[in-house]
Amino acid sequence: MFILLLIVVMVLFCFFLCKKKTSLLKNTFFESGFNSLGNINLSLSIHFFFILLIFILFDLEMLFFLFFFFNYYNFIYMNIIIMLFILLTFFLEWKYVKLIWSL
Repeated sequence: MFILLLIVVMVLFCFFLCKKKTSLLKNTFFESGFNSLGNINLSLSIHFFFILLIFILFDLEMLFFLFFFFNYYNFIYMNIIIMLFILLTFFLEWKYVKLIWSL
């Protein structure tokens, strides 16, 4: 209880005694030392973003499960379930037409 009270007192002490200086310079964006030129809100194709997410998910699934297969080859039922899960997600993405490259 004493520790909690001490923390609250310290936070309140800092809140009331610290100097709060706001300026326009603090509220501007810092772009790696360069001033931003033009519009920084570039458009992004959602279709290719989904392709990227699918690729990352399948890549990570295969990476994690590949080591699992080699380490636990005695658990054949677990391996079959995991492979069925990967195939199911692949076919669902195929069914919802997320794997077509053309726009």
